[in-house]
Amino acid sequence: MYKSKLITIFKALPTTQKRQFRKWLISPIHNQHQDVVKLFDFIYTKRNLSPKSISKEQAYQYLYGTTTYKDSRMRHVMSFALETLNRFVSYSQIQKDSFLNDFSLIKGYRELQLDKYAAQSLDKIKKQQKNKSIKNSTFFLQNYQLEQEFFEQKSKQQRTNRINLKEVTRPFTTLFIIHTLKYACISQTHSNLRKEAYQIPLLEAVLEEIKGGYYTEIDAIMIYYHSYWALTLTDAEKHFVKLKEYLLRDQPVLNLIDLKDLYLAALNYCIKKLNIGEEEYVIEALEIYKMGLRTKILLEENKLSRFAYKNITALGLRAKDFDWIRDFIETYAAFVEPKYRTSYKHYNTAKLHFEQGNQSKAMELLLQVEYDDIFLNLDAKIILLKIYFANKDYEAMTSLLDSTRVYLGRKSKSVMSYHQENYKNILRFTQKISSLSPYNKKAKSALIEEIKTIRPLTERQWLLSALSQH
Repeated sequence: MYKSKLITIFKALPTTQKRQFRKWLISPIHNQHQDVVKLFDFIYTKRNLSPKSISKEQAYQYLYGTTTYKDSRMRHVMSFALETLNRFVSYSQIQKDSFLNDFSLIKGYRELQLDKYAAQSLDKIKKQQKNKSIKNSTFFLQNYQLEQEFFEQKSKQQRTNRINLKEVTRPFTTLFIIHTLKYACISQTHSNLRKEAYQIPLLEAVLEEIKGGYYTEIDAIMIYYHSYWALTLTDAEKHFVKLKEYLLRDQPVLNLIDLKDLYLAALNYCIKKLNIGEEEYVIEALEIYKMGLRTKILLEENKLSRFAYKNITALGLRAKDFDWIRDFIETYAAFVEPKYRTSYKHYNTAKLHFEQGNQSKAMELLLQVEYDDIFLNLDAKIILLKIYFANKDYEAMTSLLDSTRVYLGRKSKSVMSYHQENYKNILRFTQKISSLSPYNKKAKSALIEEIKTIRPLTERQWLLSALSQH
């Protein structure tokens, strides 16, 4: 019983909803089965739900006393109970949506042939829609539903009346275009990660339509349009600039959930530029991250992803924004998931010391911990490699190179191919630089060109700097 759908859903309810559900149960409108009430009474008596505290047999005894247990009867009660709980969950969700409540009332009036009240309510909601600042796909879906309802009301009147075909089709078309572009953006991101192409129906026609200038006044369309091209084109600077303009607006174009994906699209553009050596995008990416922190768009349920915490630190250090990063590491550690908080703060602090030239403090911190996270462990080893190289401690460096290769090979199934190649390239070039004769100018020039062109290579700038000093 503990693993049943009924108990799983009940456990997921917040405490306030559990209280509300108890009231729902005793209403004959929602439930006419007293056995269902008693079953939930039994569940409510349990402070902690566990396989030991709740079973079909225990519930049956609570319901029917010492009578012989019948599984078919118990399953029958549980089925009614699940149906009652599902209706409550659905009702609770509808209650959160003021538009859906008001719109349902209009339809109810029309079915009762209360046309005057239906028309008044419709007019009221349409006026409310005009005052909304967030005009995303939900907004246009609602407008379509309202215009469709208006069409239904007018169709009952004289056929000679003007019909609102333009008003019905416009929000529907807008909704379709927004969704097409939104999922086209998502497909680009997933294609880059999984090396898999996705076909979005009618995408070319949508892009051509927008190019014709018909939707420039609809911000939700234009922000996705520029986002798509920023993710797709090799040279998409103008689209990136326009995307940033929308993200920087004081009045948000979309809600926070949609904006988060667009922030990530802008960051992906910056990362692509950084991967080909355009260092000015360090500042661009850092600005977008700072913007996301200020608006709390990058915080999901008041938590910051450990990857964002690490990436922001790395960018801030590349930008030499040490004071800001010191405050960031300290302040935002509290927003990282507890099980990762200490290790990521520890690593970021070590990296800050290293970048500020305090190698002994960085090494002391890094040698204290063997990180559970694969990428954190590998990145910590890369910092140690840099320290050994700078101190010309080639014996320790060679030993670390060998152990890191073994570690990477052992963890190969857990490391995506892109990251695996990146770390292999860093290790290979570090080895090549350390064994290169400083007097062999031809070999040095060839190695510089190889480092400049190889992909992926996140430590390109350090490797080139190390080679120039070797």
